[in-house]
Amino acid sequence: MSNEIKFNPVEKNLFMSLEDILIDEESPLYIQFSIENIEEAIKESGAHIDGRLSDLLPNQINYEEHTYIALLSESTAVVNIFPKKKHASVYISTCGSPNPINSIEPFVYLFRPKTAKVRVFTSSSIDSAFKEYFTTNEEKFWQDFDNKRVPYYYKIQNKEREKNGIYFDLIDQRRIPSKPKEAILVENEIDVLISMYGVSKDALINYYENFRKEERIEDIVANDLNKVTGLMYKSFPSLDPKEFLMGMSYILKLEKGAFAMHVTPEQNYVSVYYSSFDDKIPYNLVNEVLDLFSPQYAETRIFSTTNLKDLDPKQINSNFSIRNLEDYKTEFYIDLLKRDD
Repeated sequence: MSNEIKFNPVEKNLFMSLEDILIDEESPLYIQFSIENIEEAIKESGAHIDGRLSDLLPNQINYEEHTYIALLSESTAVVNIFPKKKHASVYISTCGSPNPINSIEPFVYLFRPKTAKVRVFTSSSIDSAFKEYFTTNEEKFWQDFDNKRVPYYYKIQNKEREKNGIYFDLIDQRRIPSKPKEAILVENEIDVLISMYGVSKDALINYYENFRKEERIEDIVANDLNKVTGLMYKSFPSLDPKEFLMGMSYILKLEKGAFAMHVTPEQNYVSVYYSSFDDKIPYNLVNEVLDLFSPQYAETRIFSTTNLKDLDPKQINSNFSIRNLEDYKTEFYIDLLKRDD
């Protein structure tokens, strides 16, 4: 194993929704939000970039939306940018020693949003995953976190800490919110994150046996209105010498969005991230992913730039019972427990 990359079974995830970002109209987007600038912010987490899919190139610039997706040595990362709407989103997932919390500040400096929703969650205890930042003293934790990881002019609001996550908003106290000059054609961004535990070994074997042959994931993700425009994947050996299945990271670039998946067989764990630039909740994708991997338990998080008023939990896979449903208008959290056969 490389000395630079140390893996452990804890997956750490960062999701940021950044509103009213600053756009320099005198500077081309591929320079202001260059692949190099985005990757510098990702690398602050300690992650290693093995490959990328992106349309942030001089000959592909438009003002509707742009997507950057990376294969990391430790998992995956996705950045979506909507110049006209002055909106961006960031997702970084890592296993091992890298810490996506360290990328919060550089991405805030890169996009300079008026406001930002920041959500950090793990596949284990938040204390064990980020122990260098954490203390049982709630007030001291937020004070230390503010001093170390929040840019000077930003203020933390609506902060909350749970067993496996921290959630807070940032607001730039120097700026008055502005309005986009014109609306983009896409009205909404929906982001879905699924963390699956106790994944069936038979399901993993079946997935690997049929991988690429049936192009199973592409069939689930793509549709007539959102086709796959690029894909990249890699496999890596398990840390458990008794585990014969390889781990895998897999990314897809879509016409309007992105898909990223990380498979850890020795932990019977799979995580999925999906972003789509429309206002339709992707029940079909959620349900088919659950059927494909058959987990015993799944944490599902859905984020939206508009109200999730049409979200209907009853359309979630009937093989799972719903637990701990939390609805925050633009955020939706649900735990799914597999029903006994």
